[in-house]
Amino acid sequence: MKSRNDTFTYLDSDEPGPACLKLLDNLKGIQTGRYEDKFGWNIKVEKSSKDAFKQGAGTAEASAGEAEAKSASVDAVNA
Repeated sequence: MKSRNDTFTYLDSDEPGPACLKLLDNLKGIQTGRYEDKFGWNIKVEKSSKDAFKQGAGTAEASAGEAEAKSASVDAVNA
């Protein structure tokens, strides 16, 4: 296709087509347990404890501190 002024219309409506609706129904059905998860896509996510965040795990501050410690180690090796 060489022209950039072409216009393509796939549906004459803003509503999703039947294939999209079926896919969405299946996806939501698997997510909610209405349909069997045959491929093991769902995993249970446990609620994290507040203590982990109090100790700095999973925070930007912890990541910055880890980066500084690694940088200091590299500087010591290169010295």
